[in-house]
Amino acid sequence: MRATWLEVFWTLCSRRWRKDWRARLGLETAPVMPGSVWIHGASVGECKAALALAEHVQGPVLVTADTPEGLAEAERLALHLEHVVCAIRPADHPWTLAPLWSGARARGLVFIEGAWWPQLASMAARAGVPVIRASAKVGPATRRWGRWGLYRRWVRHTTAVYARDRDAAAWFDMHQDAPVTLCGDLKLDVTERSRRVLPPRGNGGFVVGACTHPGEEVALWRAVKAVDPELGLLLAPRNVLRAASVVRELGKMGADVDAASRAGARKKRPRVVVIDTFGVLAGSLKGANVVFIGGTFQARIGGHSPIEAWKQGVPSVAGPEVWAHSQSFREAHTTVVKTFADLVDGLQSATVPPPAPTGSARTVAKELEGLLGDWAPEHAPRPWARPAAWAWRAWTAVRPRQLLKPGIPVVAVGSANARGAGKTTAGRWVARELAARGYRVGVIARGYRRTGGRGPLLYREGVSGAELGDDAFLYVRDGHEVVTGPDRAASCALILSRGIDLLVLEDGLQQGEIAADWSVGVVDADYPLARGPLPAGERRPLGRAPDVTVSLNGGRGACWVEGALHRTWYRGERQEDPPGGLAVFAGTGRPEVVKDAMGCRATRFKRVKNHAPIGIEEWRALRRWAGGVPLGTTAKDYARIAHHPGADEVWWLDQEATFPDPYLVLPGDLFPRWDKECQGSGSAT
Repeated sequence: MRATWLEVFWTLCSRRWRKDWRARLGLETAPVMPGSVWIHGASVGECKAALALAEHVQGPVLVTADTPEGLAEAERLALHLEHVVCAIRPADHPWTLAPLWSGARARGLVFIEGAWWPQLASMAARAGVPVIRASAKVGPATRRWGRWGLYRRWVRHTTAVYARDRDAAAWFDMHQDAPVTLCGDLKLDVTERSRRVLPPRGNGGFVVGACTHPGEEVALWRAVKAVDPELGLLLAPRNVLRAASVVRELGKMGADVDAASRAGARKKRPRVVVIDTFGVLAGSLKGANVVFIGGTFQARIGGHSPIEAWKQGVPSVAGPEVWAHSQSFREAHTTVVKTFADLVDGLQSATVPPPAPTGSARTVAKELEGLLGDWAPEHAPRPWARPAAWAWRAWTAVRPRQLLKPGIPVVAVGSANARGAGKTTAGRWVARELAARGYRVGVIARGYRRTGGRGPLLYREGVSGAELGDDAFLYVRDGHEVVTGPDRAASCALILSRGIDLLVLEDGLQQGEIAADWSVGVVDADYPLARGPLPAGERRPLGRAPDVTVSLNGGRGACWVEGALHRTWYRGERQEDPPGGLAVFAGTGRPEVVKDAMGCRATRFKRVKNHAPIGIEEWRALRRWAGGVPLGTTAKDYARIAHHPGADEVWWLDQEATFPDPYLVLPGDLFPRWDKECQGSGSAT
C-alpha cells in the first residue's frame, strides 16, 4: 500500500506526468463504455500491441497507457476503431483507479508484455474479473524476483499467461501458478497507418537508426560515413525531445543535419535527418537499405523491437544487448555486432529477413473470449466518500416534508441515479403521451444551474435555454407550459395560473413539496444500483418508490419496461443529417453514451461542465477548439448555446423515447376522476 501512495506522490512531482495529473489522480476519466475489456500497455510499443489485440476483441475496449507518448500512439491507431477508447492509466491506488474502474465495469483485464500493476490486478481479482498477461516477456528484473522467490506472490492474481516466446513460456511455467500458453508476439500483427518523413539525401540510399539512445547516434553516423559517404542517415531518437540536442551534436561534428520538421522546407535535403515528431518512424522505414535497432548497446534496456523493420522486409543490425526481444532478433535474422567499431561490417553484411509471421492477435483474442465473464460488479467512483454517504442518508430521512395537492393530476418522473439515466428523455415522452390524450400539460423542473435567478421562472418569448435551464427548454420545444425554480411549491402556484389540466414533475421523485398521483422511475440499466449512495456513488434516496420503472439504454434485466430511442439530427432549427468528422462537445453525466450515439460522426470529443451556462467567451473557446471543423452536440447542450451568434450552424442530436405499450407506463384508467371532469369541460378527450 505504501508503494501505491509513492506513485501518487510521484505523479504530482514528476514534470513528465504533471501534464496528465488530473487523469492520473482519477479526477478526469475517459468516456468508457461499461462491459469493456481493459487492455493496458506501458508505452508506444506495448500500446501498438494492445491495439492489434483490440481489433479482434468483441465489444467495447479500453486501452490505457503509462506514458503520454503511448497514449498519443494509441489514439492515432484507434481512429478507425469505434469500439476502442484510449486513456492514461491512473496511479496504482484503489482511490485513483476507482473512477475509471467503476465506469468500465470490466469483464477482463489484459496486461501487455511486462506491464503489471498490483493494485489494478487486485481490484480485478476481487471483482471476479480474469487477469490475463498477453505477449508476456521476461526481463532481468523479473528473473531476479523469481530467484528471490517473490515473483509467484507478486503475480498471484494472474488468471492466464500468453507468452511471447518459448524461453518466456518455460520461465513462467516454472515461476507462477497460472496456466501458460505460447501465442507469439502481438507486435507482429500491428497494422501500420503511420505517416512518413522525407528520407535524407543519399545517392546510395539511406540507413535508419531506430529508437536510438545517447552515444548510438554518433557511432552510427561514423559507421555510415565509413561504409559510403554518399549514404543518407535517418535518425529516430527513442525520446523525440532529444532531437534538438542530436542535431546540435552532429552539427558540431560537421554533419549536414537538420530536424525532419524543417528538412522539407530546405532547397537541398540534408544528408542526415533527425525525426522530431511522434508516429512517423514505422512509415519512414520503407525503402531503407538497413535499420540499426537502438537500445542494443544498453544492458539495462536489452534492445528495442526489430519487428517494424522485419515486417517491412528491411535488414537489421543490433548491438550485443538483445535479451528483451531475443527470439524476434533471431527470427528476423538480425546481424548482431559486439562493439560500435563492428557496426561498419554489420551494416555491410546485414541480410534480408524472411517474411514475418502473423496471427498472434487473433489467437489471443480467441483464447480471451473463453475467459471473459460477466461485467464487474458496480463499484463506487469515490470510495473515500463512503462515510459521508451515511450522513446524507440520515439527513434525507429526517428532513421535513409538507406535500401540496394542486387539485389536478400530477405525474412525477425521476431517477435514483444522479447522472445520465435519461429522466428528461423519459419525461418528455410522458408529457407528449399525456398531451396526445387531450391534456393541456404543464411541466415543473428544477432548472439546475440556470441563470434566471432564484425565484420561479415561467417560459415566455425571449427566455433562453441558459436562463430557463437546458433540460426544461426541451419541454418548451415540445410545446408545453414550463416553469423552473428550486421552490416547487412557488413554481406550482405560478403554473396553475396558466390553466393547465395536468402537471408533470421533472426530476420529481426526490422532491417533498408536491404530492404525485403517479410516478415513473428511470433506471440506468448499465448501473442499476447507481454505483452506490451519494456522495461515494450517484444513488439518491427516493421520497417514494416509483409506480413503474423504465429503462432507455438497452437493459440487462427484466424488472423494468424497456423503451427505444429514436435519433434525429438538426442543424440549427432545420432537420438535416450531419457530415462525418464533427467536433462534438457535450455536458452530460455519461459522455460515453453521447459518443456512442454519434458513432463515426464524432471524430473529436470535448466534455464541458454539465448544465452550467455557456457564456460568449466559452462559446468562442469552443469554436477555436473546433478549428474550423463542424461542431456537434446534444439537444440539451444546444439549448445552452442557441442564443449565441453562429449557433445555427451547429449540428445537434435530439433523442426521443417510445415504449412498446404506453399503457404499461401510463394506464388508461390512471386518473378516472380527472378524465371525467376534463371531458365535461371539453378540455380533454
